[in-house]
Amino acid sequence: MKAQESRKVEISRGCADDKQDETMLQKLFQDSPFPDVHIEGARLALRPPHRADGETWIRLREDSRDFLAPWSPEWPREGLNAAMFQRRLRMQADEWRAGRGRYFLIFDKDSGEMLGGINLTRITYGVALTGVVGYWLTEQHVRKGYMTEALSLVLDYAFDRMNLHRIEAGTLPHNTASRGVLEKLGFVEEGLARKYLKIAGVWQDHVIYANLCDDWLRRRPDFNALRLPS
Repeated sequence: MKAQESRKVEISRGCADDKQDETMLQKLFQDSPFPDVHIEGARLALRPPHRADGETWIRLREDSRDFLAPWSPEWPREGLNAAMFQRRLRMQADEWRAGRGRYFLIFDKDSGEMLGGINLTRITYGVALTGVVGYWLTEQHVRKGYMTEALSLVLDYAFDRMNLHRIEAGTLPHNTASRGVLEKLGFVEEGLARKYLKIAGVWQDHVIYANLCDDWLRRRPDFNALRLPS
């Protein structure tokens, strides 16, 4: 895996320590909506969203609406549109500059086709050094190993580049596909959070998983194996 950045903002030490500088992150990002971050795996490329991605993002989400809606926050009544995408982009840029979020779209590395998205949110520093991962794929691209690879790349980025200590994920108890991806990559089930998130318009329980930096670095998978379907 390789990550290319125009601004080196995350300190690469392999695991969290007490030298993380949140102020430095904010200063280095204040002159750009997103840094030039590009992460590559065996089949995938991840990068922050661009304004020009809006039309494709909207089409993919709408085409997979029936598939995604049961696992997503309530779908906007007015549907997805360009103005909503631009508001979303501004919010994500603000979160990135503040050091609270990292937002990536997932692309096929060879064809350039957009496949989905993966985000790190609720990033905290100080004595915690944690983040929460969330992700989605279009219906036609599930069960092909793409999310296993994308999540592996984001874990490397979070632990190696951002120097975080712990990455959490919450999933609906009956979302067996998502739970399978998390468990394959070494996430440990830690318990049930009651009415944790409002999904599809209803407050729903979530199973909470976590992966720690030390654990990930000991057993990180061979990226070549990620070519296999999940």
